[in-house]
Amino acid sequence: MIQEYDPSAGGDRNAMVQCDDGPFVHRLHTKKNKYIYDVNSGEILRADDVTWDIIEESCLPMEDVLAKYSRQHAPEAITAAYEDIAQHRCKQGLFRADHPRVQLQYGTDYIRDKIAHRRGQLTLCVTEECNFRCSYCHFALPDTGIIRDHTTRRMSWEVARAAIDEFLKHCKANRAPAEVRTSRDSPGRGIPLPSRRRSLYGGVSVDGDIPYRTHIGFYGGEPLLNFPLIKKCTQYVLDKMGPRGRFVSFGLSTNGYLLKGEAAEFLGDHDFILRVSLDGPAEVHDRHRRTADHESTWAEITNNLKHYARRYPLAALIIAATVARTESIQEVNNYWASADWIPWRANVSSTMAVDPWPGYYGTDQGNHGSEQVYRDYLSNVVRGRMGLGLQHRDLLLQQAAFDLEFEGIHRRRWLCARARQRGSTLSPDSQCVLGGVRVFVTVDGEYYPCERVPECDALRIGSVATGLDAERATTIMEEFVTCTRAQCERCWCLSFCALRCVGSMADRGKGYSQRTKEQWCQDARKMRHMFLVDYCEVLEANPHAFDYLRQYEKLRELSHKAAW
Repeated sequence: MIQEYDPSAGGDRNAMVQCDDGPFVHRLHTKKNKYIYDVNSGEILRADDVTWDIIEESCLPMEDVLAKYSRQHAPEAITAAYEDIAQHRCKQGLFRADHPRVQLQYGTDYIRDKIAHRRGQLTLCVTEECNFRCSYCHFALPDTGIIRDHTTRRMSWEVARAAIDEFLKHCKANRAPAEVRTSRDSPGRGIPLPSRRRSLYGGVSVDGDIPYRTHIGFYGGEPLLNFPLIKKCTQYVLDKMGPRGRFVSFGLSTNGYLLKGEAAEFLGDHDFILRVSLDGPAEVHDRHRRTADHESTWAEITNNLKHYARRYPLAALIIAATVARTESIQEVNNYWASADWIPWRANVSSTMAVDPWPGYYGTDQGNHGSEQVYRDYLSNVVRGRMGLGLQHRDLLLQQAAFDLEFEGIHRRRWLCARARQRGSTLSPDSQCVLGGVRVFVTVDGEYYPCERVPECDALRIGSVATGLDAERATTIMEEFVTCTRAQCERCWCLSFCALRCVGSMADRGKGYSQRTKEQWCQDARKMRHMFLVDYCEVLEANPHAFDYLRQYEKLRELSHKAAW
């Protein structure tokens, strides 16, 4: 019958459900076993053949179930399975037909308060100019939904100052008490107190400052082409914030080509969080990331990074690899495993598994070798080689690509328990408050939710001239949730849905689109099913294989504190 139910996972043992619909479940199977994923409880239950076959009709009268399956199974086996399912439903709250009502996660008052008093991040697009012409760049591809072009336009000091003034007036750092100390209190910026822990975000040394942490980032184009404005903005913020300036961190997304000289020294001395694009070995990187004059760039970037890492060994450095579909993922992975010049503190990230691309694995349209890298990841999980603290170089790309996918599945019980606490409603997990979590400012001072969304009227949420429009931000969030509400309420992977961002439903020139979101949902469900099957197969081989994913819970707790 049904095995491996964990009563600690929740469920009202006295619940009696009138089933007008089939149970809210999803069926899957591995090579060894058949499983039922119970959406309402988050339980994954191993089932025998009869239970697995009849579960979706188990709310029908028994005679109807017998009539449908009597040629496949003995009547007594069907009756026993049917009664076992009913018993689990009544006594343990499993296999209910309940479907939660999907709604916006936040109330209007919360959204207004977040935007008015607790904004977290400002991103300034200081220039639309770029010295690179990358083959996969959002500025160059016609079907990405990002409406931008390579231009020579740059943000003026007047626009930057107006955006900074409006942001600082409403940011979290303004609420910080003077007595909370961080590593920025040490003599000299960029020289941390040796006895204190530095975090990735701004060298913060104690958890007490997390609710006040505020970030200002610079974006492009290539932002270092307008380095004088970055320098002027940074100093302006520190002067304007005074003692509370130590709660403000700075960041920069760069191609790394100009990370040298005065720019590198200023960024390092001011504890900038740097996100530098490097796609692996020279032959791979230079095929896709070349200058506007079509010159190679790998040698210059790696030379700059080596010098920077030697001078600032404690710097917060993120190396971002974009693995083009035409490249061998294994070749890129091998490079990260052997590149001993990369500091251990550096975080190597990859975009290879962020989006649910149709036919992503093992096809001519997918990345070459992606199936093998994925299978190697699963093998390493079974062998217990994974974990943030294990520092296996050859696993950097694998963990960056796949850990968060399985982490969402692994914490499904927590998500379902949280949904039960809310009653009969559920909202997209971790959906951000547009304009409250971050705001992106274009070169001419228009406000958008972030740099990932199209710059169009449908997604504009204000400007430096008018301020941030909380009502417009709320409307966009509500439309994002409600446009597919009917489908979401019946979707089996609702609890670990990855489509939480307005950018996931963006059509080029049209803002958000229900059609686009539905297509992404279809592709995402296919991937989630595959991940769920592989998750069960891994646990069949090693029941504790995914225990290491609990390390992300602490990171999420800190992130949650920062969001509030």
